[in-house]
Amino acid sequence: MSPGDSVVISIENGTAGGRDVILMCTAQGGPNNSYVWMGPLDYMTNDSFDGNTLVIMNLTAESGGDYVCMVTNEAGSGMDMVTVNGRFTQS
Repeated sequence: MSPGDSVVISIENGTAGGRDVILMCTAQGGPNNSYVWMGPLDYMTNDSFDGNTLVIMNLTAESGGDYVCMVTNEAGSGMDMVTVNGRFTQS
């Protein structure tokens, strides 16, 4: 089954500045899904993502932007995008 329109990115820990933000990408299609993350190049390192999970350490306005998860398998592909702003909020 192709991932198609089933790709969804969820955000853990919110998007407030200074936090470690976890983006999790899920999709239908089965165990052979391959995940590729794209985002602001200065903040995408090999140790920031593992399969369907991307961790943005110590989120700042500069590390904010559009993050894309592309999922592919033998039947096709799909993608989702989320915008992370990294604004600081008063507590």
